Amino acid sequence: MRVPVANAYELYRGLKDTGQDVKMAIFKQMPHGATKPGQSLAIMEQNIEWFREKMLTNT
Repeated sequence: MRVPVANAYELYRGLKDTGQDVKMAIFKQMPHGATKPGQSLAIMEQNIEWFREKMLTNT
């Protein structure tokens, strides 16, 4: 299932407009969810970066 990227941008802008600390990563040529090992790795790396930034530095 594909989710229109415009929806992601709309959510991002809405959160940003309310002062939320947000970051968006767009993975080209990827459906809603990873289908290849390299895609899974890229998503996991983004998640780890977020946890390091948000969880480990705010203790």
